[in-house]
Amino acid sequence: MPYVMLPVPEEHVNEVMQFVLTAVQKASVEPWNTDSIHEVYHQVDEVSRSLLAFVARASVEGIDISIDDAAKKIQMTGRETAGIHNELTTVSRNSNHPNLIESRGIRERLANGRMVDKRVLMMAPEIADLIRAAEEEEIAAARSSMGQVGE
Repeated sequence: MPYVMLPVPEEHVNEVMQFVLTAVQKASVEPWNTDSIHEVYHQVDEVSRSLLAFVARASVEGIDISIDDAAKKIQMTGRETAGIHNELTTVSRNSNHPNLIESRGIRERLANGRMVDKRVLMMAPEIADLIRAAEEEEIAAARSSMGQVGE
């Protein structure tokens, strides 16, 4: 492939290089598939799986789930939940996949009319479907092993 040289003002060289590196990195990211989701789902601890499951359910239902709401569901603090989210982001990055869970800021109106900023967790629908399938498989395996123990 031939190279193209573009003139860039000296004060913008770092910004352009950062843009190029980011674009190259995004282009090399592999999409999640059933096997990669199952591998990660069974690699992470139970609390991380719970967070993945709750965010996946909320995403499928079209509901925004705040970090505090997610923390209550997995019986952790908001800080611990944010740490789990960061760990999952690292796992995604290290496996060269898009983030399992995205976070974004939204503005919410309180009952008294004031506006507050709130962080919500969300998941792409295709990832949510794969997470839910992995969760259902794990539940089915657990039920199967319970039935074998009782026999």
